[in-house]
Amino acid sequence: MQRYSRYSFYFVLCILVIVGTATGKVPQPVQDRFVIGEPVWKEIDVREEIGSNYSLCWQKLVDIVTDKGFEIGFMEEPSGYIRTNSNAGLVRLKGAWVYEIKFVVKIVVKDESFGSGSKSVDKIRLQVLGNLAKVKKGVIKESYSGYDRIVLQDLFNDLQQVFGRQ
Repeated sequence: MQRYSRYSFYFVLCILVIVGTATGKVPQPVQDRFVIGEPVWKEIDVREEIGSNYSLCWQKLVDIVTDKGFEIGFMEEPSGYIRTNSNAGLVRLKGAWVYEIKFVVKIVVKDESFGSGSKSVDKIRLQVLGNLAKVKKGVIKESYSGYDRIVLQDLFNDLQQVFGRQ
């Protein structure tokens, strides 16, 4: 019988843990909406007539974000950046599972005219981040990062209607 070193044993054990974690079962209510992995960015090309007024775009963007029921965690008008706080109330899970979603919206400006001080909006970028964790007695037992494809598409559609080119 062939003997394996203890390093081989640890290697196999690590592989089993990784495979077990990667194929772990996420709760049924989020299986169809939660995508494990790196969150994606979606972009909307902004129409000329609205994109020429940066302040108007910013105000409409803030209105859409707040209408969605997410609390704004950070926003900075000059950079066109909005990030919401995590929202754990969107999908209620049973047991020890917690599902949190937040999103980031960024205005992409066309090349600014030097001296004019005016900015015009070229695109709006959107990313929805999701975290799913199983917590027992204050300790995280399982954890997954990714994004919520339903919230991403819903928010994208709302932004597309207001800003998008036809």
